[in-house]
Amino acid sequence: MNQVAYHLTNAIYRWCGLQPGQYGPTLPLSNIWATTSGSPYLWNGVNALLTEIYNDPFFNNCPAAHNLTQTMFGAGGGIRTPQDLYLSLKSCENTPMPNPFG
Repeated sequence: MNQVAYHLTNAIYRWCGLQPGQYGPTLPLSNIWATTSGSPYLWNGVNALLTEIYNDPFFNNCPAAHNLTQTMFGAGGGIRTPQDLYLSLKSCENTPMPNPFG
């Protein structure tokens, strides 16, 4: 598992409490959210997911992560599944991590 997949898996777990074996890469994110929350996916679930991604230090310096918007997850947006989200964050693999020691 590469760094993007690892950190995205952790963000999804923090978002909904499910491990990768409990959802597939092509299961709609809205379905995943619906199994764990009673609030609407648009925009509550999307905001919660974006918060988990932004809170992960791995994604801090990655423009692809910070360019994610709510509309990318809605009707007409390109991010519907964990796989779609992974593909939109894949370039984060090439983003240098900040030096924690300054």
